[in-house]
Amino acid sequence: MVIFRRILLILGGLALVALATLVFICNINQGVASFWLGKFQLVFLSGDYFWPVIGVVVILLVLGIIGLFAAFLRKSGSPMIKVATNEGISVNISSTAVDSVVKKAAMDNPQVKDVKTRIYNSSEGVIICLYLTLPQEGNFPQITTAVHQSVEQTLKAMTGISVSEIKIVIANVANKLDKH
Repeated sequence: MVIFRRILLILGGLALVALATLVFICNINQGVASFWLGKFQLVFLSGDYFWPVIGVVVILLVLGIIGLFAAFLRKSGSPMIKVATNEGISVNISSTAVDSVVKKAAMDNPQVKDVKTRIYNSSEGVIICLYLTLPQEGNFPQITTAVHQSVEQTLKAMTGISVSEIKIVIANVANKLDKH
């Protein structure tokens, strides 16, 4: 989806720059206008609208350039989660680091075969979504309760981040032959 948005921004920016250039050239040179536009008569070519047309050209050009810049801007790194603020000192931790801590805490349970995570920042703390692969013969309520407690305690102990919610989804059930 991101690549599609970038392509649209590039094409839109180039189209606006090309349109601005064409309108500018047609406004300056009547011969070019008659060549490119053929039999079409445009009101702005009558000569009374020179400066308003230049204003429109500048607006189109600026919008095209903004579109091109937006297409090539990179997003900053992973979002930061504020851990603590004390006497002018602010401590942040990246969501990637929080993700690593959460995965490690979930995988500490030997019954968890695989874990995928999503972490969202909220005003009350972080919201953690865990997608677990558990063994077929496991006791799911017992395993998920243990994972929930482990993740919450480990995250609080290691980072000091408060957890507002932990959502656990059993995404897959592994067969005895699966060696995840």
